[in-house]
This record gives sequence, structure tokens and C-alpha cells, in this order.
Amino acid sequence: MNRMVFALLVVLLAAGPMARIASAGEAEDRDFFEKRIRPVLVKHCYECHSAESKEIKGNLRVDSAPGLLEGGDSGPSVVPGEVGESLLLEALRYETFEMPPAGRLPDNVIADFEKWIKSGAFDPRAEAPPVEAPAKRTIDLEAGRKFWAFQPVRRHEAPKVSDGDWPATDIDAFILAKLEEAGLQPSPDADRRTLLRRLYFDLVGLPPTPAEVAAFVEDESDDALERVVDRLLESPQFGAHWGRHWLDVARYADSNGGDFNATFHNAWRYRDYVIDAFNRDKPYDVFVRQQIAGDLLPSESDDEKADGIIATGFLMLGAKMLSERDKMKLTMDVVDEQVNTVGQAFMGLTLGCARCHDHKFDPIPTADYYALAGIFRSTRTLQGESQQYVSTWPRRELPAPAEQVAAVEKYEASKQQLESTIKAAKKQHDDLTKQLAKLKSGERSLMVDDADAKLTGVWKPSTYTPTFIGKGYIHDDQSEKGEKFAEFTIKIPRAATYDVQLSYTAGGNRASNIPISIKHADAEVEVTLDESIKPPIDGLFASVGQFPFAENTEAVVTVATRGTEGYVIADAVRLIELDKDGKPVQAEVDPENEKLKQAQAKVEQAEAEVKRLETELKTLEKNAPPPLPRAIAVAEAEKIADCEICVRGEHQNLGPVAPRGVLQVALTSDDLRPEFESGSSGRRELAEWLASEQHPLTARVYVNRLWHHLLGQGIVASVDNFGQLGQRPTHPELLDRLAADFMADGWSTKRAIRRIVLSRVYRLSSRHDDTSWNADPENRLLWRANRRRLPAEAIRDSILAIGGNLDLSPGGSPVEGLGTLVTQNTSEEKEFKPTVTQRRSAYLPIIRSELPTMLAVFDFADPDLVTGRRAVTNVPAQALLLLNSPFVMEQAQKAAAQVKAAQSDTANSDTANSDTAESGALVDRTYELVLSRQPTESERSRAIAFLEASRAADAAIVEGGRREMSPLAQLIHTLFASTEFRMLN
Repeated sequence: MNRMVFALLVVLLAAGPMARIASAGEAEDRDFFEKRIRPVLVKHCYECHSAESKEIKGNLRVDSAPGLLEGGDSGPSVVPGEVGESLLLEALRYETFEMPPAGRLPDNVIADFEKWIKSGAFDPRAEAPPVEAPAKRTIDLEAGRKFWAFQPVRRHEAPKVSDGDWPATDIDAFILAKLEEAGLQPSPDADRRTLLRRLYFDLVGLPPTPAEVAAFVEDESDDALERVVDRLLESPQFGAHWGRHWLDVARYADSNGGDFNATFHNAWRYRDYVIDAFNRDKPYDVFVRQQIAGDLLPSESDDEKADGIIATGFLMLGAKMLSERDKMKLTMDVVDEQVNTVGQAFMGLTLGCARCHDHKFDPIPTADYYALAGIFRSTRTLQGESQQYVSTWPRRELPAPAEQVAAVEKYEASKQQLESTIKAAKKQHDDLTKQLAKLKSGERSLMVDDADAKLTGVWKPSTYTPTFIGKGYIHDDQSEKGEKFAEFTIKIPRAATYDVQLSYTAGGNRASNIPISIKHADAEVEVTLDESIKPPIDGLFASVGQFPFAENTEAVVTVATRGTEGYVIADAVRLIELDKDGKPVQAEVDPENEKLKQAQAKVEQAEAEVKRLETELKTLEKNAPPPLPRAIAVAEAEKIADCEICVRGEHQNLGPVAPRGVLQVALTSDDLRPEFESGSSGRRELAEWLASEQHPLTARVYVNRLWHHLLGQGIVASVDNFGQLGQRPTHPELLDRLAADFMADGWSTKRAIRRIVLSRVYRLSSRHDDTSWNADPENRLLWRANRRRLPAEAIRDSILAIGGNLDLSPGGSPVEGLGTLVTQNTSEEKEFKPTVTQRRSAYLPIIRSELPTMLAVFDFADPDLVTGRRAVTNVPAQALLLLNSPFVMEQAQKAAAQVKAAQSDTANSDTANSDTAESGALVDRTYELVLSRQPTESERSRAIAFLEASRAADAAIVEGGRREMSPLAQLIHTLFASTEFRMLN
């Protein structure tokens, strides 16, 4: 049926029953529809696709003829007369969609629909029951731009406040103005010990030493605080601590997780890049550009070029279902993960919600999602997409000194040549060993090579494969089939039964039905041979049968080509004499036989040569130059193209093309709309747009993250969501002021942090006040400091630092020595077992599904997700770990040794009541070391009593039964397990 007729049919059907053209067989067609088609539609389809539906799925109605003909989002469901173009039939067959979803209908039902469509799809249901369709939601971008987050950033002046003496900075004026408006007063300032501990943990993630606390307490100069802040900002531990905050956002891990927990051997380079970026105070706009398109940016040095490539590891780090066989689905899933990560990390928006439909809450149409998807689909993230099974990811080489490149190339060439020589030497050794074994066994065998065969037709000689008898073998070149023969004639010295064997080289392109005739004592027989299968005898020969032969006669074995498809190979024919039991006859072999001696010598010589070459290879590998550095990084894809909108997010259901672009609602002016080059992915244009000072979100989102980590709660509490479902800013003018000053300062992270920690609000105590609490129980107005739990890394690192064992060495791979998979998925190796290390937690291996225990218990970020704000729980497992962990006990014992060593340097044995005085001094030093403060009088007296009672108890214990932990270590262990140790006041 042509399109014009089909269009006419649609019009007629839509016009009503009176307009339909009656056919001669209409009664029969009506009967078929009513009995075979309508009941199926009613039973299996109306629930989702009719006026009865709560929601009409896919905008498709099947309760009328016009509904079926017009179809839904995917187009017409039924094309009368055209079975192949009717989507309804494809869905019933489960070819594209799978309808009904509860299970495929029986074949006879599907056959009825096929017959119905083929015969013209008669349908008397001209009109459908009316349904009040909900108005289709449209996105008003102009209205969307009025939302606070999409307004341009403005630099607000500090408000006037009544208590003009309280603010130390403009930040304080913004805070105090809100407090005064609510009739609240800020809490007093924190004491100097509390403030210093807060600063150390917030800036470097480590506790201050007792000497550092004492120096700050005693320093009464006006700039004491500024000098401490500046020193901490310049510490290399600043990057290790603040870099970890960003790694939470970047969903950093050292393995893929998912179906194949493959090792990210080079992810650590991205980790080190991030830490170094914070230490060097890399401008945040540069930081953003490099992570999106660092490989496409100009560079002035090899180091800068390497940084750019490594930085794009940000796009690679997400977990991937590497075994997904539908490679287009895999590609789009990876793209989705990248789009959503970029949205949350840099803009605080949940872009992934727009994959299947326009965003339900934010002004982000599906077209904008696929505009971004086109950028990342034009980016190479995976390789091996064409493979049927497991895909992998590219590793990009980084710039390296010319001499290192030359040394590596020379080494690899030498190694390749040596490995090739070893392979050849091993083959020669194997061949000589087989020959020697044959001589020793004394098998009575007769053999004729192809060189001595009588050939009919033109056979082609070859040595293409490495295993053959003599100088080579012959094949029929797949030509003149049936006209070529290879005849092997062998003189029989003794009457016996012989095993007739043919030598050939196997392969997938070999014939599988080669006719072979054997003329023997009784008759001439024909058998077939499959040369696609590897020869089972020594990898060279295959038996074609056992036959009797008479003395002094000729055995004739003929290889033919008739009826074959593929190459026919002929190499050699061998006859092995058999005894009455069917076993090869063994001839007597003289051990002094000269031929045997020569063969033995050749084997020994070949074995020695293999050993010499293998030793040479080991020496070469031992002295190998460092490998060229590689990074887990993206690159431009071979195919650069815009992306089609996937209807309902289904990658096989393609709609119109969405030109590559950015979020329209975040374009504060048309001048900021990037122009995308046809030959590149568009990542560079996206990066420039994100890092623009005119972008309404980038700076706001970042300074809010800084505020969250320093004050315990962001000005926007939902740090990863600035959309409609996110929380509103408590101090919007302050957020804008921070963002504006941040950009004016050259996007400097350190200057932004410095500005915040030198504010008065940062210095507040966490003291409770009933009046303020009743008015603002969540402390959204910041009338006091938020009491916060230390992050997991700070808890572990503090325990190591207090024990004097924290290794502060930077960088390097935490997964060196691991194979392709973290574990090899074998029954013997069920879990990853990390090596024990005392390095900072930022350098621990982050294995998806096998996170370090202490980090996991204390709410470490899920590396599968963008995490700007970690969950904070208070569960029994945390207390139990601190109480029972051998690691914690060991560090407590080491810390006790340090306290005692320091005490011994100042002990005065002549002091009256020396035991009590010594215990008091030990207690004082212990509290200073662990909690950065002096004990209260009650704490001091209880601790002294415990140490003295334990000392008396120890004296009564025989040496063999002495407790494992000293009393002082037990005291330190108790403080490690205390709430105060893991909390920041």
C-alpha cells in the first residue's frame, strides 16, 4: 500500500464510521478483528495505552483506529498492509520493544496480528473514548533564568549592622546582619587551643603537636593567627587534605568495580595531579578546563602538557559495566555518567534526570542533555567497543625525556628480538627432543615426504605455518577442485598391520572432508579427513586408519581434492608398524648407536642455548629502563558527530539530532553560547564555558563547597544540587560576594579559604545557647560553630601521627603489583588484601567494593557517586572498631612510648611523691598529645589513680602473664575511643 493511500485511509478513519469505505469482505474482517485482535488489545494493552490508563505510556493509544495509525513517540504503530513497517508487530515479537512487558504472547496470537496487518488492518473503532490528557509540560527558559541559581553573580556590599565592633571581615557583617534580624547574638569566640586544633584539621587534616599548641597559646601578637594560617596553607599536607575533598567529587577510585573489578593502574596520577593542584593553588578555572579538555589545551612545557592529559582522568574514573555486549548501550551509559558528573561537580545540577524526558523540576530540556551527550560521545573513553565481550579503556602516553624514549624503544626492540630468538630455539629443542624420542623408542615407521609424492595438477608449495615435515608442505590453492591428486607410494619391507598417518597443518580455512584412498593388501578403501582440526599425534600427524600390507609390496596413499571446500594440505605420509595388540612395534636400539649419540648431543646443545638465551632475557629485563609514563585519560573519538535524542532514554529508539551545545538556562547572554567546531568533540568549548566568569554556577558551587568543609554546612546545604529540589541559600548575598571575590582573586582556592578562616564567624565557639537553639535549632544562621565529626582519613591519620608513625611521603601507585583485575575471580582468591601501610589515607588504595575498613566505617565517600557532602553517622561499629582494632591498640602503645620518652628527658627523681608527680606529668602530656588540651582536674585525678592502680597490679603479675598494653597505652587507647577525639569543636 503506497503512502498516499495510507494517508487517505487515516483521514477516512478519523472522519468516523460513516466515511469508511466498505469492502466486500468487511463482515469477515470485522469478525476476525472482534474475535482475534480486540480481545488481545483490551487484555494486554489497554492498561497502559488507552483512556483507562492512569498515564498513557509513550503517548500511544491502542483503543481506536486513529490511535494505532498515528502511533506515539516512536511513530505509527500500524501501517496497513506493511508488516515490516508496523511497530506494533515488532513489539509483539520482542524485536525492539517488548510488549506486553509481562511476557511474550503465544506465536499463534502474533500470527493473527501479522495476518490482520497484512490484510489491511481493518478496525471499526473509528473514535476512541475521550480522555482528559494532561497538558504537556513545556520548559520556559526565560522563567527558569529567574531562579536564584541562574542569575548572574553580583558582588554585594557588606550590610550595615548594629554591633559594628563585632565583624572582623565583610563575611562577618553578612552573618551578623541575619542574626540581628532574627534577634540573636553570636556565641563567644573559641579558646585558642580549640581554634588551633580546628585550623589544623580543617587545613591539613592533622592534629597540632603539643609544642605548636603551646607556641600559639603564648603568642599574643596581632598577626599570630594569620601566620599560622599562612604556614598551614603552604604545607604540602594542605594538598593531601583538600585534594581528598575534590577526589570525593571526582568519584576517585583505583579500580573499576562493577562486573569486572579491573585495576586502574594509572589513576593515581590523577590523584597526585589533584593534590599538587591544591598545593600550587592552581586557579580553579584552569583546574576546571584541564579536567574537561586538558589534552586539547595549548601547553608551554612537557609538564603542562602532561598535566592536561592526566587531568582528563576526571572523565574516566566512573565505574563501567565492561562486559556489556550491547556496545551502543555501554557507550551511552558511560556518556550519561559523564554528563551527570560534570553537572553535579561543576554546576550542582542533576543533568542525568533529563536523559529520558525533560527535567521534571529544573529548566533542562532533554535536547540540552543530548547536546552535552554529543560532546562526550565524540570523546574516546572506552576501547574495544567492537569486541563481543569485555571492553577496556585507553592509556595515553605522557611526554617523557627524549633519552628515556630512546632507551625504552631500544629495550623493547632488543626484548622483542630476544623473545623471538628464544621461541625459535625452544621449537628447535622440541623438534630435536621428538626426534631423539623416536630414535630411542625404536618405532618401526616408514615415511614419504611431499617432495617425493607424485602430483597431478598444480600444487602450491608453502612454509607459511611453522610446523611441517621436511622443507615445507603443499596445498591445492583452492583451485581446480577434483583435478588435483597427491600420490604417496611406500615400499613395505615386512608383512604387518600398519597405522597410516597423514601430516598436515591445520587451520580454520582448511577443508573438512578431504577424500583419501589407501591401497593395501586386501583392497583399496577411501576415507575422509578434517584438516581444520589440529593433528593429534605430535601436533603433526593424524591417523586415517589401520590396514594390512603384504611383504615387498607398495602401499599407495592418495590425497584427492574433489568435493572439498577450503585448502587441501599434503605434507607427508607415515606408516607405523603395529604388533598383534595394535601397539607400535619397538625395534631394538643400540645405546652406542652413533646416530643416537649425535641426536642426544644436539638436544643437550639446544637445551643449553635456550637456558643461555633465557638468562640473557632476565638480565635485560632486570636492567630495563623505567617504562614510559601513561595516564588513564580520554581522547578525541574517531567519529565526531552530534547525538540523536534517545526517546525515553532508549538508545535504539532514536529521535531528532540535538546539535552539540550547553545548558540554555545557564546562558546569561547569547554572546556566551559556544561555537562548536565540526572536527572536534567540543570539550574545549564546554570547558571554556564552564570556567567563564559569566557562568552563574561554577564559582558559586565551588565556594559553597569550601564553606561547607570549613563551617560544617554549605550556605546551600545541598552542595551537589543547586536546582529546585536543592535547598535555598541561607545567605545568598554572602554566597555571591564570596564567588565574586573568588573570581576577582584569580580563582585562588587558598585566598578564598584564608578569607573564610580569618573571619570572626569561623572563630566562634560551639557553645550551646537555649535561646538561640530554640530560634534556630539547625544553626542555619551560624550563631555558633558547628560541632563536627572528623573525616575518616583524619581519624586514621591522627592515630598514626600521635603514635609517631605517619608516613608523609607523597605520590606513587597504591596498586602496583596488581593484575588486570583486583582479584582474578577465582575460588581461591575471593577478596582484595591490601598491603599494610602507614602512609596518609589520601594515598591508600581505593578499591571499589573493598574500601579500607577504617575509612568505610567512618562514612568514607562512595566512589561510585559524586559526593560533595559525606554522610555522617553515629553507629556502634565505629566505637567497636576504635575499641577492638589491633591497629588502634598498636598505635596507642607506640604513642605511650613517645610520651614516656619525652617524660624521661625532664623527670626529676628527687621530687617528693615522685610516682604521683610522674603520673600527673604523663597524664598532662597524654591529653596534650591526643586532645590538644590540658586535662580537667577530675580527668587528671582519675587518670593518675588509674595509672597508679595499674602499676600496683602490674607488680603482682608474674612476668609471663604481663598485660600486652601498658597502663599508659590503655589510657591513650581510651582517649582514641572517646567522642572528643573524633569530634571537632
